[in-house]
Amino acid sequence: MAFESACNKAEERFFPMVKERGWAGHEDRWCCRPYKDEPAFEFLVANDIKAEITGTTRTESIYRRSLAPFKMPKKELYIMRINPIYDWNEWKVWAYIRQETLPYNPLYDLGYRRIGC
Repeated sequence: MAFESACNKAEERFFPMVKERGWAGHEDRWCCRPYKDEPAFEFLVANDIKAEITGTTRTESIYRRSLAPFKMPKKELYIMRINPIYDWNEWKVWAYIRQETLPYNPLYDLGYRRIGC
């Protein structure tokens, strides 16, 4: 519930912004900061969470090649980021999902390779 209220704090509602600006894409990621990054950060700070664990891997994109297992905060308010599977590839991720019978987004069954935000 607290996360939902944090997401609703964005100055502009999401779908009216999509109508105005179009869907965000690889070259114009206008929605990440106000609709994902800022609400998530506010939630972590408000709940005194000191670290977040991600499912990000270095093989996802050229921009993530330098991903490390840990990202330490640079300032007191920042959150430590832990990337336990940073060195896995797509096949290792899927092998683990199958081995542990974990749930996953059904869009992958429709042929999507990445879901994004």
